Amino acid sequence: MNLAKYGLKILIIPSLVLLTALGLGIYQLFYANLHAPESFSRSSNFAWSPLYQEIVNGTLWINVTWTWQTENLSMTVKVNDDDLHYLDYVGIAFDRNYNGVIESLGKDGGALGFFPYNQYWGGLLGPLGGISFASGGLSPSKYHTCTFTNETGYEFRISLPKTLFTIDHPILMHLCYRDGKCSEVGYPESYHVFIEFEV
Repeated sequence: MNLAKYGLKILIIPSLVLLTALGLGIYQLFYANLHAPESFSRSSNFAWSPLYQEIVNGTLWINVTWTWQTENLSMTVKVNDDDLHYLDYVGIAFDRNYNGVIESLGKDGGALGFFPYNQYWGGLLGPLGGISFASGGLSPSKYHTCTFTNETGYEFRISLPKTLFTIDHPILMHLCYRDGKCSEVGYPESYHVFIEFEV
């Protein structure tokens, strides 16, 4: 029996497997990444029990779906609030200097609040996670539309040009929701929720 002949085959087969795997890896790294789709989508759900909020009697749900496109970040934010109030809002701010922290009232600035009736208001991220709005008041929005039904709550459809905040993915985003009823009961924190996550 010629062991040298079998030894040669044993060396050739793993080498061919290794070269094939290496070739597929190089293809994935260079060709596939260069020809990646121009947009991609993600979705997240967030929930707060009645122990942490008074916006709804049961669990408050916020569903966020976002899509990075060539020139825009598009988002759909659904909130199961059960009453329509003109001062309800979804607010967003970004970690624009990419340091992993969204500073309150700091240099990141540039927060936006999206209200019912397709109104928005610019401001700064406040110290308690809400938005401290600048003077000027609500303005017609060119960045979102908002619908409301008693059964499902709000749906905010937001489209932000990347150049508005000089953002690109991935980036840390601050998302908050404030129930406008809080203005009638002294602005307690239980009418306000927020979360930070990467988009």
